[in-house]
Amino acid sequence: MQNNNAKLKTIFIIITRGFIVRNILRSGTLKHLKDAGFRVVIFFDTHRLLSIPEYLKKELEDEQVVLEVAPSIHLRGHSRFAKLTPLLISSKSRWMYSQFMPDKKRERAFFWKYVDLILFSIASKIPLLKKFARFIEKRVFSHNTYASYFEKYKPSLVFSTSIQAHLDIDMMKEAEKRGVKTVAMPKGWDNITQLLYRVIPDVLIVQAERMKKEAVRVQAMPLEQIVVTGFPQFDWYRRPEILVSREEYCRSVGLDPKKKIIFYGSEGAWAPDDARVVSFFVRLVNTPGALSLPAQLFIRPHYTDARTKRLTAFEGESNVVVDKNFTLSDFFGDNWDPGVDEIKKFTNLIYHCDVLVAVASTLNLDCVCFDKPLINVAFNVLHHPHTKKDVSSLLYTQDHMEWVLETGAVDLARSEDELKASINTYLLDPSYKREERKQLLQKLCYKVDGKSSERIAKILIQTANGEMSS
Repeated sequence: MQNNNAKLKTIFIIITRGFIVRNILRSGTLKHLKDAGFRVVIFFDTHRLLSIPEYLKKELEDEQVVLEVAPSIHLRGHSRFAKLTPLLISSKSRWMYSQFMPDKKRERAFFWKYVDLILFSIASKIPLLKKFARFIEKRVFSHNTYASYFEKYKPSLVFSTSIQAHLDIDMMKEAEKRGVKTVAMPKGWDNITQLLYRVIPDVLIVQAERMKKEAVRVQAMPLEQIVVTGFPQFDWYRRPEILVSREEYCRSVGLDPKKKIIFYGSEGAWAPDDARVVSFFVRLVNTPGALSLPAQLFIRPHYTDARTKRLTAFEGESNVVVDKNFTLSDFFGDNWDPGVDEIKKFTNLIYHCDVLVAVASTLNLDCVCFDKPLINVAFNVLHHPHTKKDVSSLLYTQDHMEWVLETGAVDLARSEDELKASINTYLLDPSYKREERKQLLQKLCYKVDGKSSERIAKILIQTANGEMSS
């Protein structure tokens, strides 16, 4: 087989985060490429270790899959240039960031947020400036660090799984110089209106139809180069064989199967003050008569808090469980590498929970795949670092959250009373807002049919073979 590998067409896949391993390599795309007879070379970007962990080698490496480490290169002035290019994007998300600008001088922050709004909202409407920025990216910040990989493996395609990451950008630039086709996708659905895509691929994959429209409007990308596939990680939610009974799941995590499960998903750095809200939940589940039905709280910290253990202070409380199901890894910049066991446990969590409470989170989309009631907190989770003013509501002015809220599928709680009322409503009637949740599923999740990974692989195969994708 080793001798035959040289005859196989090769696809490069760039991986810069642990959760992208889950989305692309573990959810099915890699398997489909191998089944189609491709050799796959996976490049990991790491700033901490020079060697690939043995568990990844054992899981991924075989006769068709080669693993490489290729740390991203930061040329002088490149990072500063990269920080300037988002100013060519005018969006509600960009406006939110300018309002929340932490600055020691309040007046200065107040001034610059309006400079951002006025000056760069004008500049962002000039497509020529975006083209010029992309020209500078290719011509000024060019190097041949990765040329040897192209000469060694002779790829037919480069697949960027995070179009904004340094390694992805440089690999796509090298591919373009050599006439090698490129396919790229954003690592998440929430950043397409935040940063300028500094390299335009031959094909851009997006997870939802709304993202396709925004890529044309905000990124000035040609419509015909954009394809919608859905979320590959949601393929796991259509695998009934991984689901266990409520009793078995509750026993495995320490919950009572007879009580309702309130799932609180933290948002980490974007909700650093949410311990106040969690304290309210703890009182709620432990105060007789406060809830319409007996309930318990399951707290899932954000993966960025898994190492700091910020919310573990609540572990000893009655009717409270803090999730410890995180696979930490120093190999990845996000310190997280959700493996198959973790994916299965998380799938069972959102399948068996009775209501989700989150903070401007992608968890809304995860849970709507199982038609779970959705509540989002808009108070006491985020305070301005200088003024100490509660700015939690700003999180919901971002473009992607407005897309969610405009469906009406999410209750937005702006006080403890509203939060309590929404929870009680859903505990008694989980069918409330079911039609709105169907709209959210259709508008922002595309097709949750277990075939998103297959659609991604099909696009990669067609592009590598010089065929038109569809």
